[in-house]
Amino acid sequence: MRELHTQNLEKGNVWVGIIGENIIGPFFIEGNLNGETYLALLQNTVMLTNVRKHFCLRLGYCQYAGGTYFEHLLH
Repeated sequence: MRELHTQNLEKGNVWVGIIGENIIGPFFIEGNLNGETYLALLQNTVMLTNVRKHFCLRLGYCQYAGGTYFEHLLH
């Protein structure tokens, strides 16, 4: 067996949310995480889970990180 070196590290992203006392997820994101991928995750995956309807009516996205999450698509 030989050791391989690469400049491209394997990476993965996992998203988990908390609404009230409910944990939403985890959701695993393949590939690079960018604004479009993150927005699609929030709109098409997270919101289709078993989140109580009364939470959805008052729900807003709050992100405590920089970079990708603050792209103009998410504002």
